[in-house]
Order: sequence, then structure tokens, then C-alpha cells
Amino acid sequence: MEDLIVLLNAGVGILISVLIGRVPFLAQKFYSIPEDWRGLSMVGIVLVVAAAIFGLSCSTLFNFVSCSEQGLVDLLKAFLIMIATNQITYQISPTSPTKLRLEKSNLEALDTK
Repeated sequence: MEDLIVLLNAGVGILISVLIGRVPFLAQKFYSIPEDWRGLSMVGIVLVVAAAIFGLSCSTLFNFVSCSEQGLVDLLKAFLIMIATNQITYQISPTSPTKLRLEKSNLEALDTK
């Protein structure tokens, strides 16, 4: 079961990165964050997802992990893998069209000043 949780969380890390980069509304919000803070904000998003997974498991709505100390340790391991897959996916993904459009409009705004 632990291997399945790790695999699912790796997939969630990839999915978060792809959604943030490709869904125009999310990309608009994400790329408005200063570049120095983007990686940390992505880790924050992943942390919220991991906390939601644990919370849903403890509420007995879902059984992703056991609602115990061992379950929390397992989720921490999976969280670290989720961060790694999220950051790697972000680094190797093609540049988001929303990011390119924002950068172009920022450059045009600078040229007109």
C-alpha cells in the first residue's frame, strides 16, 4: 500500500505542475508571483494537497493513508517525492504560453516607458 501511495503522490506532483503551467487562469496567477518565489509557492501548494490527503484519510471519507503516526511518516515520504516530481516536471516542461504572453506584455510595457 505504501508503494501505491508514493506512486500516486508522484503523479499528483506531476499533475499539479502541469495544471499550474497549462491552465490559463492558474498560470496567470502563478506567473504573477515573483520568479524567486515560484518554487517555494509550488511547494506550498504541494503541502496543502498533502495535508488534504491526510485530512481526508482521518475523516474516514477516503483511506489514502492510515490516520496514525506511521501514516503521517508515510505521507511525509510521499510528500518529498511529490515535491521532487513537481519540481522536475516544472523544469523540463515546455514554457507555458501564458508565461510567454506575460513576459512579452511586460517587455512591451518597459519599451513604452
